[in-house]
Amino acid sequence: MKEKCKSFDNCSAPMCPLDENVGNYIWYPKENICSNPLHNKNDWIKNQRKYEKRSIEGYYTLDMLKRSCMITLGTKGLNPDKLVSEEKEQLKKWFKNHPIKRESTEEEKQEKRDLFNKRLNR
Repeated sequence: MKEKCKSFDNCSAPMCPLDENVGNYIWYPKENICSNPLHNKNDWIKNQRKYEKRSIEGYYTLDMLKRSCMITLGTKGLNPDKLVSEEKEQLKKWFKNHPIKRESTEEEKQEKRDLFNKRLNR
């Protein structure tokens, strides 16, 4: 719970990593993000920071924030003007449009490094 967090008294983040009900909440990119340094490495909090800079509209659920996908300028969350009954369909479409990032193999990473170094040494 938030009471166990040292930042509890000055935190206004709607999604707290210590809250057992955090999966029931939504987050808008204009809202605060957990500022407790103990949670800086939490993947969904890292993603909140990315969406904060790049997202233009909509809200995000915890499952969306946990998804390892490309977060680009203009990424949109779910439409808050749609009915709650339509959220399931919106989520389905959002997950389809935001596939999980594929990790590069070591060979692919080395190719990228070689290409970068080649361009650097021109």
